[in-house]
Amino acid sequence: GIEYTQKIGYLPSVDIKAHPNNYFVLAGSRTLKGQYKHNGIKTCEYNGDFEQRIFSKQGNYTQQTLEPYSVKRVLPNNSFDHLANGKGGEGKKAYQRII
Repeated sequence: GIEYTQKIGYLPSVDIKAHPNNYFVLAGSRTLKGQYKHNGIKTCEYNGDFEQRIFSKQGNYTQQTLEPYSVKRVLPNNSFDHLANGKGGEGKKAYQRII
Protein backbone atom coordinates (compact mmCIF):
# COMPACT_ATOMS: atom_id res chain seq x y z
CA GLY A 1 0.00 0.00 0.00
CA ILE A 2 0.86 3.64 -0.07
CA GLU A 3 2.20 5.38 3.02
CA TYR A 4 0.56 8.79 3.06
CA THR A 5 2.65 11.61 4.50
CA GLN A 6 2.48 15.39 4.58
CA LYS A 7 3.49 17.13 1.36
CA ILE A 8 3.36 20.86 1.95
CA GLY A 9 3.56 22.90 -1.26
CA TYR A 10 3.48 19.85 -3.53
CA LEU A 11 1.86 22.02 -6.20
CA PRO A 12 1.22 25.77 -6.01
CA SER A 13 -1.47 26.31 -3.36
CA VAL A 14 -1.71 22.55 -2.67
CA ASP A 15 -0.82 21.20 0.76
CA ILE A 16 -1.43 17.53 1.46
CA LYS A 17 -2.04 17.15 5.18
CA ALA A 18 -1.81 13.42 5.91
CA HIS A 19 -1.52 13.17 9.66
CA PRO A 20 -4.06 11.98 12.25
CA ASN A 21 -4.25 15.40 13.93
CA ASN A 22 -4.90 17.35 10.73
CA TYR A 23 -8.04 18.83 9.25
CA PHE A 24 -9.68 19.68 5.95
CA VAL A 25 -11.59 22.72 4.79
CA LEU A 26 -14.76 23.01 2.75
CA ALA A 27 -16.27 25.84 0.74
CA GLY A 28 -17.38 28.50 3.18
CA SER A 29 -14.60 27.81 5.68
CA ARG A 30 -12.75 30.88 6.92
CA THR A 31 -9.07 31.17 7.81
CA LEU A 32 -6.73 34.10 8.41
CA LYS A 33 -6.11 34.16 4.65
CA GLY A 34 -9.77 34.52 3.78
CA GLN A 35 -12.77 32.39 2.89
CA TYR A 36 -12.61 29.19 0.85
CA LYS A 37 -14.92 29.14 -2.15
CA HIS A 38 -16.15 26.28 -4.31
CA ASN A 39 -14.77 26.47 -7.85
CA GLY A 40 -18.01 25.17 -9.37
CA ILE A 41 -16.48 21.98 -10.77
CA LYS A 42 -18.30 18.77 -9.84
CA THR A 43 -16.28 16.21 -7.95
CA CYS A 44 -15.43 12.90 -9.55
CA GLU A 45 -13.89 9.63 -8.46
CA TYR A 46 -10.14 9.41 -8.99
CA ASN A 47 -8.81 6.30 -10.71
CA GLY A 48 -5.10 6.52 -11.31
CA ASP A 49 -1.61 6.25 -9.90
CA PHE A 50 -0.73 9.91 -9.30
CA GLU A 51 -0.76 9.38 -5.53
CA GLN A 52 1.84 6.63 -5.97
CA ARG A 53 4.11 9.20 -7.62
CA ILE A 54 3.41 11.84 -4.96
CA PHE A 55 4.29 9.62 -2.01
CA SER A 56 6.96 7.34 -3.51
CA LYS A 57 9.61 10.08 -3.84
CA GLN A 58 10.94 13.00 -1.83
CA GLY A 59 10.19 16.58 -2.84
CA ASN A 60 7.42 18.52 -4.52
CA TYR A 61 6.14 18.05 -8.07
CA THR A 62 8.87 20.17 -9.69
CA GLN A 63 11.65 18.49 -7.69
CA GLN A 64 10.32 15.03 -8.58
CA THR A 65 10.04 15.97 -12.26
CA LEU A 66 13.56 17.42 -12.48
CA GLU A 67 15.29 14.76 -10.33
CA PRO A 68 16.20 12.48 -13.29
CA TYR A 69 18.12 15.43 -14.77
CA SER A 70 20.03 16.31 -11.59
CA VAL A 71 23.81 16.66 -11.79
CA LYS A 72 24.32 13.65 -9.52
CA ARG A 73 22.00 11.52 -11.69
CA VAL A 74 23.52 12.68 -15.01
CA LEU A 75 27.13 12.39 -13.76
CA PRO A 76 26.91 9.46 -11.32
CA ASN A 77 30.66 8.69 -11.37
CA ASN A 78 31.81 12.27 -10.83
CA SER A 79 33.11 13.29 -7.40
CA PHE A 80 31.61 16.44 -5.94
CA ASP A 81 33.75 16.31 -2.79
CA HIS A 82 35.48 19.56 -3.76
CA LEU A 83 32.19 21.45 -3.38
CA ALA A 84 31.50 22.72 0.11
CA ASN A 85 28.06 21.50 1.18
CA GLY A 86 25.78 24.38 2.09
CA LYS A 87 28.50 26.98 1.68
CA GLY A 88 27.79 28.00 -1.93
CA GLY A 89 31.16 26.80 -3.24
CA GLU A 90 33.98 28.85 -4.75
CA GLY A 91 31.63 30.94 -6.90
CA LYS A 92 29.86 32.31 -3.84
CA LYS A 93 33.18 32.99 -2.10
CA ALA A 94 34.40 34.94 -5.14
CA TYR A 95 31.16 36.92 -5.24
CA GLN A 96 31.48 37.74 -1.55
CA ARG A 97 35.01 39.09 -2.15
CA ILE A 98 33.65 41.47 -4.81
CA ILE A 99 30.80 42.99 -2.83
